[in-house]
Amino acid sequence: MKLRDIISAGAIGLFVMTAGCTSNKAPTPETGKAMDPLPDVIEGVERTGDTLRKKPGFGWVKQPDGTIMLRRQAETGDGGDVIRVGCGCDTGPHACEAVLINDDTIKCQTKGDCLSCKFFKPKDIGPGPQ
Repeated sequence: MKLRDIISAGAIGLFVMTAGCTSNKAPTPETGKAMDPLPDVIEGVERTGDTLRKKPGFGWVKQPDGTIMLRRQAETGDGGDVIRVGCGCDTGPHACEAVLINDDTIKCQTKGDCLSCKFFKPKDIGPGPQ
């Protein structure tokens, strides 16, 4: 085998490996729905590193589809929904999930094949800033 053949085979292998590791697709939650990035400012939420912490007068409610809803408590205005939050990853639809750490804080947790889980807002479910 000539050196040129070895270099060509290596270049092809490297291209195939990197093509499989990059993606321009938006992350998707477990339900397969498209996701939008969270707004920079969310009423009732404080970002602390890789977690979201609710402020007093608000509460997290786990939803059947794996997302978590932030709701105003009755004494904080109308008691309505603020935003629904999910988690996503480029490496697969079942790679991340939104989890409650405690009553105040949520985080994105990997389910095995994701290197970087991120919070997102499902596009087809409201409410919340668009």
